[in-house]
Amino acid sequence: MEFDKPATSADSLKLKRRQGACEVEYIDTAHQKFYKYLVLYWTKYKTDQEAFVSRYLALVQSSGFGKSRLLREVSNMAKTNGGDSGISR
Repeated sequence: MEFDKPATSADSLKLKRRQGACEVEYIDTAHQKFYKYLVLYWTKYKTDQEAFVSRYLALVQSSGFGKSRLLREVSNMAKTNGGDSGISR
């Protein structure tokens, strides 16, 4: 979908499919494993910041493999776990 062109019905259908895909129950455990990874490395970062180049990471995968959905599920876990994760700004 280009920003300088008006949205078409095909664009609207694509958007509805994407939104619907995020409303279906997540059936994998990848989000839980990734969340544990984030908590582990955030804990390590807080105790020894000099061991890290930065506090960022790259999430790289081919198109259509669920990166956005993974992050959405991890975000939901962080909201649910609240302060239990130890992850903060």
